Amino acid sequence: MILIRNDDVLLSSSGKYKGKEFNRFKFIHEQICRVPDKLLHCPAILCQEIQAFPEAIEYIRAETLEGRMRPYLHCWDHTDWTKKSQLEIYEMLQRCDKWFEENLNQGYSVWATPWGADSPAARQASAQIGIRLELTNDTIDLKLAAKITKQSNIVDILDAHTILIHWWERGLSMFRIVESAVSGSWTAAALAKPIWFQ
Repeated sequence: MILIRNDDVLLSSSGKYKGKEFNRFKFIHEQICRVPDKLLHCPAILCQEIQAFPEAIEYIRAETLEGRMRPYLHCWDHTDWTKKSQLEIYEMLQRCDKWFEENLNQGYSVWATPWGADSPAARQASAQIGIRLELTNDTIDLKLAAKITKQSNIVDILDAHTILIHWWERGLSMFRIVESAVSGSWTAAALAKPIWFQ
């Protein structure tokens, strides 16, 4: 299984997705779901910010229940909590766990930190609460993942890896990876000429 870590879920956009944040997030999820035996969407949640999008919370809850998503924690808000004390981080993680339970009917097992931030205090607090800290260097950049897929001609080369995306990024690389998984190879996907390869 290839995990698609989708960071910043769900920040308000000041760009082209302003007012369309949930629709963009949902569209990306629907693309990933085209290949459920190969790709799994792992949205990294910002507990405070996503509250502005109740439809996104409801959608994530339902899709997670159906096994089409595995939510991660991004943070309470989009700040660098790793610079705070171990106690402050621990309390934030507990508050997020409570939010997950109340809103998504489950806890979380991965803290995918914003900007890949890290600190001894963050590692200790994560261990204390029993979750895994995932940095950005534990993932493959989206454009690199597409390049690897194109060079090898198959998406399976990324199996057991995590690809890092942001829902607000231009999605051609992600969609080309999905099409390659759907078609069986990069070459077959390109020959089929879906919009992402034109």
